[in-house]
Amino acid sequence: MPSVRHHSGTAVQDNCDVNANSNAGCGVNINEPHSYGPDFNNNGGGYYAMERTDQNILIWFWPRHASNIPSDVINHTGSVNTEYWGNPSASFPSTQCDIANKFGPNRITINCKYSLLLSSW
Repeated sequence: MPSVRHHSGTAVQDNCDVNANSNAGCGVNINEPHSYGPDFNNNGGGYYAMERTDQNILIWFWPRHASNIPSDVINHTGSVNTEYWGNPSASFPSTQCDIANKFGPNRITINCKYSLLLSSW
């Protein structure tokens, strides 16, 4: 990954090569205290969104009651426009990785502790 990426998180490492860092990858810490674990649950959850194109993998996170959650996310409009979402929490540009050839179809599994959280999605 380039040493400068446009995201609000903190890059943990820039080298994604499995042989370079004991398969630790090139993760990004999201600088939001309610982004995972008990704090995430106690805050009522939140919204994660990922956009994958041949040029980028972008990830956004908003805590459940944040004031900056895009309306197309909150209102479940059926289509979204990430152009208006602001800086992503994590950015993985395709500078040296051919995303189209390295990533196949994805499945997303949501595992929620509380059924109330599921019903509000």
